[in-house]
Amino acid sequence: MVDMFKKSNYIELKTLEYYFKWNTKKAREVYKVRHCLKSDWFELFIKYYFKKLWYEMNKWIWWLKADGWIDLRWYWNYQNIYIQCKKYIKNNKFKWVIGIWDIRNFFWWIVSIDENYKNTFNLFINTWTYTSYARNFAENNGIELWDYEDIASICEVYNYEDFLYDIKKKWYKLGKYLSYQQNWMFPIKQDDLTEEDIFIYLSNIREKLASVYHNWNNHGYIYKDTTLRIFAKNRPYNLKELKKIWKINEDSNTDIYWLEILKGLELLKN
Repeated sequence: MVDMFKKSNYIELKTLEYYFKWNTKKAREVYKVRHCLKSDWFELFIKYYFKKLWYEMNKWIWWLKADGWIDLRWYWNYQNIYIQCKKYIKNNKFKWVIGIWDIRNFFWWIVSIDENYKNTFNLFINTWTYTSYARNFAENNGIELWDYEDIASICEVYNYEDFLYDIKKKWYKLGKYLSYQQNWMFPIKQDDLTEEDIFIYLSNIREKLASVYHNWNNHGYIYKDTTLRIFAKNRPYNLKELKKIWKINEDSNTDIYWLEILKGLELLKN
């Protein structure tokens, strides 16, 4: 019997593969960062990434942990740089999408400590994504947002294995920064997934489709929960089967999403 935690990990990994258009390597790199590091060490991972990029910087000062809503900050080239890091995980219980509240708190904390805040570089890094309201607020207030796609870009330059090597050189104990969630490599068979597991997975696909075609928050416009549950129960893998299932559920013009559902279900078989 496969435990629920491992199944939720599997669902998240497959969701990432779908998001990255079946790029398994990219999905696994992002997944390892999100699941194999504790939150505080994700901040250190980001710090090491910037050190690698700007190795030739001359005058620079680092704080590993700042107070309040600022995790990393330094001064370089006459400019203060502020970074907030959130290592949120998407699984069957938590869908951590950063909202406007987090971005606003980050912004007001910068305003409270830096009177020259209009000339600072402000960066909010999240391992998942953001609501449209959060993105609008950030754009209007000079905050750059990085999400899971940017984490994938980071991993092309500096990945989990690189960080592991750097930490070992400093003689840190592995248990201090490794997360207990790193046992995600255990094999899962499709038959181990329940209807609820498939529903969660298809909900993730719907979330991606909503961000591409419509407002992020309007998921129901694409498929209702009742529709996704019928898909999860029958697990169609071709258009003919899917159309049969669709007819007994509801009539709609949203057939542009059918192929995406099929692609997602097909990915579970791999």
